[in-house]
Amino acid sequence: MGEAEASPIAFFMNRVTVFFPLLLLGLLLSSCEKKAPFYDNPQQKAWLKAHWQRPLAPQGEKPPGQAFAQMDLSPQSCGACHGSQFVDWQGSRHAAAMGPGLLGQYLDSPGQGEQRQCMHCHAPLAEQIQGAEQGLASPGLHQQGLVCASCHLRQWKIFGPPQTKTATRSSKAHAGYEIRPEFENPNFCVTCHQFDAEGYQLNKKLLENTYEEWKASDYAENGITCQNCHMPGRRHLWRGIHDPDMVKAGLAVQWQGSSQEQGEVVANLILTNQGAGHALPTYVTPLLQLEFVQLDQAGQPLEATRQFAYIGRKVTLDLSQELYDTRLMPKQSREIEYRAGKAGSAQWLRVQLTVKPDEFYRQFYLASLRNPSLKEGRKWIQAALDQSIANEYLLWEKKVSLVP
Repeated sequence: MGEAEASPIAFFMNRVTVFFPLLLLGLLLSSCEKKAPFYDNPQQKAWLKAHWQRPLAPQGEKPPGQAFAQMDLSPQSCGACHGSQFVDWQGSRHAAAMGPGLLGQYLDSPGQGEQRQCMHCHAPLAEQIQGAEQGLASPGLHQQGLVCASCHLRQWKIFGPPQTKTATRSSKAHAGYEIRPEFENPNFCVTCHQFDAEGYQLNKKLLENTYEEWKASDYAENGITCQNCHMPGRRHLWRGIHDPDMVKAGLAVQWQGSSQEQGEVVANLILTNQGAGHALPTYVTPLLQLEFVQLDQAGQPLEATRQFAYIGRKVTLDLSQELYDTRLMPKQSREIEYRAGKAGSAQWLRVQLTVKPDEFYRQFYLASLRNPSLKEGRKWIQAALDQSIANEYLLWEKKVSLVP
């Protein structure tokens, strides 16, 4: 039978032998295609870009109606109905975002360009920037930092996250508010917690790279967002390096023991970033300090035996040089060893892990106070220095006997 006379069955089988491998290949290729991560939703990213335009537009005239009659831009106004959120916010770093350190610098600053740029994160409302330009040292909305309206209000329209299953809010609240899934997207935090790819770098690393550190971790892969850790239960706490419990949850300290070898004291411990979805610490301002020192019978340190180790990213005050970067990436561990001759009067070895959340700022404030040109802002810088020292805390301590 010639080709032109082939039966319909034979023709069908020949087509299948060609089509089936192509179909199988197509299925295999499609199974290899990765879906875009939830946080890269283009519609949500576009909305967030508009929501966080720089600078933010003024709110404008209040819309008519009783719902807005008693409302203003202050967090106290929101707290009249949202009491628990207001209390949480009051104790947060967002409420302290426009603190005495920034105020002190700006009071003696010759221009307003840099001031405006910093306020885009620290006090971003157009009304806050206008208030600061009218009287920076005078009490006002600009001194209240990142307020409720910074995230939730645009042109007097209220935006918020989807309701939880237990929520009892009425959709008519605030004369209607718009529910936006973007409030649960980690990109909501990017504007202030991630420098642009073209931003300032040291040693080929951005000064602030928190979001990209998170994206590179398995936290992003598993859908654990910024909000999951820093706003648990949607509480407006934003706890971080300043909070001992938060750091204890993120950093594991494993004591490996100590020994004495040929007149030397040797001790080891391991630090692990077990719970932070980004570098620990993530920014250049904090420092974790490990101090090893031998103590005499009275418990007094023997200075010749003191040694330090640091976890952090240390840069010069003029931001021109990175001195070291010993931060711990997610799930990363580092062993720290102490080795020193045993002092004759040594009775104990003490190891302390101290968290200095504002170490870079502390050094910057000290340098600023030595500058004779600092005038009007001096009292503010001094207050900021005092606060930076008060924010330090002891996270972990170990004391072992050196006496057989």
